[in-house]
Amino acid sequence: MESLPRTHFTGQTFLEYQSLESTNRCALDWITSKIRPDAQPALPPEGTVILAREQRAGRGQFGTTWYAEPGAGLTMSLILYPGFVQAASAFQLSVALSLGVLDALKEEIREDWQLKWPNDVYIRQRKAGGVLIENGLAGKHLSYAVFGLGLNVNERSFPAELPRAVSLRQLDGRERSIRTLALKLCEHLEGRYEQLRQGAWSALKRQYLQVLLGYGERGLFLSLGEQFEGVIAGLEDSGELALECQGRLRRFRFKEIEQLIGERSL
Repeated sequence: MESLPRTHFTGQTFLEYQSLESTNRCALDWITSKIRPDAQPALPPEGTVILAREQRAGRGQFGTTWYAEPGAGLTMSLILYPGFVQAASAFQLSVALSLGVLDALKEEIREDWQLKWPNDVYIRQRKAGGVLIENGLAGKHLSYAVFGLGLNVNERSFPAELPRAVSLRQLDGRERSIRTLALKLCEHLEGRYEQLRQGAWSALKRQYLQVLLGYGERGLFLSLGEQFEGVIAGLEDSGELALECQGRLRRFRFKEIEQLIGERSL
């Protein structure tokens, strides 16, 4: 078995399961009940990783379903206690950790990886993964965060209804160890988490915009059933997307707008 990651705390507690309903659900149940899946009562240490070879009821952002071929994809959750992050700025945590995912992937395939707002992982305008973060609050700050990640790794093909899905194997023909990739992710996720803890939000935001799919480019968007053109102009600290449309700046919250990838402009 591979050694633990070269980290201070991320992945030092590493639980691996053949099958779970959801790694995020397992993590949240453990935090809120303080009962470990093996029935030992304790709050999970910060940096605990839960990895499942099969996720029977995986979820994406806003209640969507995450497709994962059993044994082929990476589905994991990371437990953190980011009390230094204000609740109103919770998206900063998503930015930092999503950049950590890209750091690890760039070591696997040295191409231009991108993030589609708010935090889907893209390469060559195709989706390779997605992030779901679920937070708990303590007053005006976060008390805990469960960072859920789904990555397409060893899949050879995808259902017809997922025409833009792509796996690492489809990109370079290599089959990978899911555990080894998870350990690499731990190292990069911790690095970006510590960067945020040390107050480097401005640098993180700048780097996020540099890899944001469509940033500064004219694209097609959908909101309230209406398609329109716009240019992604920036990102608010709250996570709102700033879009320049017809000479004025509009801001959109999560789920208020969809960026249409590969569609022809109007």
